[in-house]
This record gives sequence, C-alpha cells and structure tokens, in this order.
Amino acid sequence: MKFPLSSFALLGLLMAPAGAATVLDDFNDGNDTGWTRLDPIGVGSYAFPSSSGYQMTAAASPVPLAFGHGRAGSVRNDAGQTQFAVSADLVNWDPTKASMVAGVLPRISYTGSGLGTINGYGLICGNLGFLRLTRITGEIATILNPAPVSLSIANDYGLTFTGTGSALSGTVYHLAAPSINLATVSFTDATSASGVPGLLVYDGFPDRQPDRLGDLR
Repeated sequence: MKFPLSSFALLGLLMAPAGAATVLDDFNDGNDTGWTRLDPIGVGSYAFPSSSGYQMTAAASPVPLAFGHGRAGSVRNDAGQTQFAVSADLVNWDPTKASMVAGVLPRISYTGSGLGTINGYGLICGNLGFLRLTRITGEIATILNPAPVSLSIANDYGLTFTGTGSALSGTVYHLAAPSINLATVSFTDATSASGVPGLLVYDGFPDRQPDRLGDLR
C-alpha cells in the first residue's frame, strides 16, 4: 500500500547574495534531469503525470521499527546554498491516501543515498494538520518550530522557506491567494550553514518508529 502521494508542479530556487544563479524547474519536459534522487530505504518512485509536475511516491516502510517512515526525495547538486529562498507548489494530492506529507529541503548535505546519510533542514507540511520547520541530522529530524494548519487535499498550496545565516523562516499558503499565509514558522539555528536544495515526501503515520525526516525525536 502506498501512503503519501504529492505532485510538485514547480520548484523555484533563488540563492543569495545577489548575482547568484536562479534554478527553476516546472518539470514540463517530463523528466528530472539535473536532479539526484535520494531513496534511502528503496521505497520511492518518481513520475511526471501529463508532463505537468514531479510526482514522488513513497511506499510504506518495509521495517518501520528499524528504518522509520517510508520516504523519497530529490536534490539539485548544482544549486549550492548559503543564503536561500526555496519555493515549491504542492498540487494534485491523491484523495485515496490517508496520510500525505511533503516539503522542501534547503542546505542539504549527504554522503550517499542510504540510511542515515542526510543532513540539513526541512519545511514540512501535510494533511495531518501541521507545518514544521525541522533540523535533519543523520536523517533524524528534530522539530525546531511547529504550527497547526488546516490543509485540504482538494486545494493546491505553496511552500516558501528562506534562510539568511542562522535565521530561518517558512510559510505555507493557498496558491490561489499567495499573499495570505496560512501558517508561518521561524527559528534561529546555525547547525547547517550550506548545502543543496531538494524535495521530500514521506509517510506521516505516527506509529512508524524511529521517526525520520520530519518528525519529533
């Protein structure tokens, strides 16, 4: 059984200081050329429905007590960040799935695609009613600041995560009204000073321990 399913129609990346490159991918070319897929426990799948988005699916973890949540991600190694603004549109949620969690991952570093190899930050939201700013260490995520937010899988949403030095801030909003934030989370943390940006989906059910990439530890 597959749990989360989110389709990312757009990922825009803007690196500061001024003059740094902007990376924009709407996936209308029907591929993820330029991206590196991170699938630490081998349950991820990747598709491009109608060439109008990046659909990442994470099946249930085969051994939840040992491996944690089912999860899948993808990063851009050509877009290294110190100061950053990372945005993604979350569209076409799957109404047949009970738990869907998705987010953006700035300042990511990794030593491979296996278990426990990913570090950085995450801005994570889902239909379980939360927005979370997290610090990822060895693929274990610690919540730095959470906020409740009511999201409907019938709607499309946008995420924006910014960082200047140790000052981190993230928002979620309706794509139909991007100037109105549904929830905002901020925190000061200097653990990860640089890295690359990416995307994440994972199975958000709370009984899958140990918690990895998006849940309190």
